[in-house]
Amino acid sequence: MGETNTSACQQRPKIGVVLGGGGVKTLAAIALFEFLDEMGLEIDLLVGASGGAIMAALRGADVRTDNMPAIGRLLWQPKLYSRLDYRTMLDILELPFGRFDPGAAMLKPQALRQVLRNIFKDWQVENFHPVTLLQATDINTGKNVVLDNGLAADAVYAASAQFPFMPPAAIDGKLLVDGAYTAALPVLEAVKKNMDIIIAMTFENNPMSEPDSFLEYYWRFINKVLSTGERSQTALAIVLHHHEIILINVCCDEKPTLMEPDGLAAIVAAGRAAVNMNKQNILSVIETFSNNP
Repeated sequence: MGETNTSACQQRPKIGVVLGGGGVKTLAAIALFEFLDEMGLEIDLLVGASGGAIMAALRGADVRTDNMPAIGRLLWQPKLYSRLDYRTMLDILELPFGRFDPGAAMLKPQALRQVLRNIFKDWQVENFHPVTLLQATDINTGKNVVLDNGLAADAVYAASAQFPFMPPAAIDGKLLVDGAYTAALPVLEAVKKNMDIIIAMTFENNPMSEPDSFLEYYWRFINKVLSTGERSQTALAIVLHHHEIILINVCCDEKPTLMEPDGLAAIVAAGRAAVNMNKQNILSVIETFSNNP
């Protein structure tokens, strides 16, 4: 009889998983999904920005974790990000034949958008399970836009389009770009949805060498700026949240690339190392909540 009462008093916490930006490094989230599946812990909400939006959408579309690496190789292959929009480039340099178009950028997105359509097909975001929120940024207002419905391929592109390299996506009368510009780790969206336990995963490099190109130097700067905003928003979320926020930071020693034979393995290994460091904390928090909801 006592066992029955104890079981009846237990309540499963609502678990939200938040994935920040980080490009190809966000494939490390595979390790978190594997752990939650292994423990039989159900995710009630997924929130993602930038590369994290891609991973959240893959999970929401019921893509198996063992299929995610192959999809990652498709999405982050360099040739998808190599077609220059010459009219835009000429406009930037103020040369003849240049043309300004608010819906254009330095690169052409057609190949990437076709790959996204091939992956997500006719999936609608509102049909994802669990509920999935993709964070984007309105390029005209600078405000965040949370995408929770519509064609998944378009929403994923919008939430991860790194302007000014990739052009914005036109959705519901707005021009939308990468959600990391307004929330590199959109924890507040999980707080708003009243999740009991929020597991938030961030992704960063810890490079041992100096940058050797302008683009690498630029991206290091952008990542540092976004990380500063990420910390302040996360601190606010912790103040507002009434239960637990568990932060898992995945750190890669060098900039990883899927084009190297061991690149993907290194990313997933970094994810597993970070998850392993937090396993007991996650399980302890869940047990505490279940016994004292």
